[in-house]
Order: sequence, then structure tokens, then C-alpha cells
Amino acid sequence: ETDLRFLLTHHEKMATFTMPLVQDNETGWGPEANACPEALRHLPFAPFSKNDRLGRVVEWSGTRDRDRRWQKNRTEEPSPFVYEQIDEEGFRTVDTKTTTKPRWGPARRGAMGPGGRGGR
Repeated sequence: ETDLRFLLTHHEKMATFTMPLVQDNETGWGPEANACPEALRHLPFAPFSKNDRLGRVVEWSGTRDRDRRWQKNRTEEPSPFVYEQIDEEGFRTVDTKTTTKPRWGPARRGAMGPGGRGGR
């Protein structure tokens, strides 16, 4: 009885949760085209997949730009972070097969193979 009384007195102090409206797309997967909130419609959207190529990866710890970061020894050469957009429209992966690793070889001998301590 004390547990029930505790729940009843603290029920009024609990937070409320309102279930949001769920958009049901009966014709396919994901939200429908008109389901985007009005406040977000001005944002550009670029679809991507795991197979998309990256533009450029930046390595911040390089010694080449260390002095430039602290604005010492300035030079007039262009920034390494500016690059032209490469047209990749005709890009295609040529070979998508995975390579098989040899079971034996210099890196696969193991301790008991030739050259290992147990293989004498």
C-alpha cells in the first residue's frame, strides 16, 4: 500500500511526453517528399552512399604548415586547403573483387614454419 501511495503522490510530478506525429509512407521506404518541416526546406541536401569518393583529407599535424598556423615565416604560396572541384562524372571502379591472401609466405609462416624457432 505504501508503494501505491508513493506512486500516486509522485505521479503528478513526473514529466509528460507527447508522442510526435509519425509520417507513414505507404508507397515506399523513408519519409515522403513533402514530409520535410517548413523550417528545414531551405537547407540543401546532398544524397550520399558509402561508395562515394571523398574530396580531400586534411592532416593537421604536418610539419609543412606548422609555422603558417602560428603566422610565423609567412609565404605567398596558396593555402593547401584550397582545391578545385574534380569532375568525377566518368569515374568508375574497375575491379571490385577482393584479393585472396596466401596461406603461407614470409608473413604467414608462423612460429613452426621455416625460420621459426620450433622448425629446426
